Amino acid sequence: MNTKVIKFSTFILVVIFFNNNCFAQLSVPFKMRFQDFVKGDMSVIANNNTNRVDISNSANVAYYNQTSSAQLNDEFTMQYIDIDDDNSTFSSSSAELILENSKNKKIVYAGLYWSATYKYNSGYQKKQGKFVADDKERESFNEVKIKLPNQENYIPIIGEILYDGIKDKELKEFAPYVVYADVTKFVKELKTPSGIYTVANIKATQGMISGGVASGWTLFFVYEDEKMSGKFITSFDGFASVTDRSTDILFNGFETLPKGNVNAKIACAALEGDSNMMGDQLLFNTTGNIRDFIPLTNAIRKTNNFFNSSITIEDKFFTKRIPDSKNTLGYDTCLITIPNENNAVIGNNSNEATLRLKSSGDRYMMFFTAFNVEVTEEAVKLKKANKDLIVSSKIESKEVVISKIEKVTTQKEIKKEEQITEKESIAFNEKEVKENEKAKAKEEKKLLALQKKEEKKLKKALEKAEKEKQKMLADAEKSRLKQLKKERRNKNKDSEIAKIEILDIAVDDLEKGYYIVANVFEKPYNATNFIKYLKDKGINANYFINKANNFRYVYISKTDDENEAINLYQSKLNNTYQEQIWILSVNKKNNNSQLTNNDY
Repeated sequence: MNTKVIKFSTFILVVIFFNNNCFAQLSVPFKMRFQDFVKGDMSVIANNNTNRVDISNSANVAYYNQTSSAQLNDEFTMQYIDIDDDNSTFSSSSAELILENSKNKKIVYAGLYWSATYKYNSGYQKKQGKFVADDKERESFNEVKIKLPNQENYIPIIGEILYDGIKDKELKEFAPYVVYADVTKFVKELKTPSGIYTVANIKATQGMISGGVASGWTLFFVYEDEKMSGKFITSFDGFASVTDRSTDILFNGFETLPKGNVNAKIACAALEGDSNMMGDQLLFNTTGNIRDFIPLTNAIRKTNNFFNSSITIEDKFFTKRIPDSKNTLGYDTCLITIPNENNAVIGNNSNEATLRLKSSGDRYMMFFTAFNVEVTEEAVKLKKANKDLIVSSKIESKEVVISKIEKVTTQKEIKKEEQITEKESIAFNEKEVKENEKAKAKEEKKLLALQKKEEKKLKKALEKAEKEKQKMLADAEKSRLKQLKKERRNKNKDSEIAKIEILDIAVDDLEKGYYIVANVFEKPYNATNFIKYLKDKGINANYFINKANNFRYVYISKTDDENEAINLYQSKLNNTYQEQIWILSVNKKNNNSQLTNNDY
């Protein structure tokens, strides 16, 4: 343990990262980047920098598909977005900052982040699961250009590299990186901060790469407005690759309003995976009790799919962008108000909050977050006048970093004993601090060991239960299909000509037609693995989700013609697939079947 005694004359906001998966999850511990009390607020704008290209669309054409049928970003050929008419840039995208009563707004801080997957300049998929480079060069990526509102020329920006995944054995196959730059001085020079910002020359892999190509930029603003309420705003940056073990961020050092409604916001930026891959969560808590964590959510960001390849402000897509893709294919930015009806989540006089990053399926990589909470100016002045000593204790073990502050008995309190001299008081204080540190460190070590042991047991039990559940559900679904076919055959056994069985289902937002289905899965990755297996055999497979039971139906062909579907069924897809298959009539009522969505 390293112990330092530090004097503070301003607010202290401390971030604690508790990473149970101490192997490649918290690659760079988050550090405070900005902190201040302002009468004003915070805002973000952002856009992605790469997009899909196909026969009908260039990368500059927005991609809107966020349905269950949307392809994964590693299934697309990805290229740079480049919206400007400037030969000095190879990529560019823009977003507009809109502040009401802009003339009353004064920029306090502006921080630019850009991030991408960048193993090499360009690559392609040689065969299923095998990605190779056709341009192996990997150039420097810490320099970009930014064009500010109402300006014609770009400003070159050289940033600080926060993380480079090419050096991480767990992530080097797609090599994500994150870069930060303080652009406050440029924004402050503007007559008004509102307007269109364009960021250019963000490096990313072109074509295809393992895990998928994703890239984008986020610009975080803090501004003053004397007509607004006072807020305590702090931002952090680092790099956390979040999978099945949680990473906690503890915000400390503020004190919420003593009465009335408590309003707070969270801003985040992350490299994600795909809009229809479930399991990623962002949770919030102020009580310290693990049972009180609530998943953050709104109309767009669901509790089990918070990071969903979108750029949102509150509960709406942020559309003031070029291009304005609803599905950014792997780049996420959001600003969300924490739901707090009747102060049920954040109470009056609260001084601590925890943000938990967690995923049970889809991996996401968060690199920026900011916390904004209403406080009174009197509370700030009181904090600034506090002369207490603060002990910042740091425990480092591999990739686990835990930081805490402890209030130490002050000189003034010790001098209550009038018989103790100033020299004796200091000695007594130091002795007290050391004893407290030893006791707390010992207790923390016991608690951490116990928690780790219990969580290990819980994980094994959950994994076992989940595997059994998946197998049971999949077996039950397959058995039901077989039973349905058997019952239909029995009904038609006296017919001279056996009819081809076509099962009818209705699936919202799915194109109608006849689907030749090869398998059914409950978990997304099982469906994805099976599709890859089929594609490796030369069969162009895909899947759709039946919302009635949330199963994924992998199909190997689709046609609008019933006779063609029957021919494909009888010929086993022209002798290319010999396993069991079904014909599903989707959103068409077939005369041969009375099967409903509830039956299937």
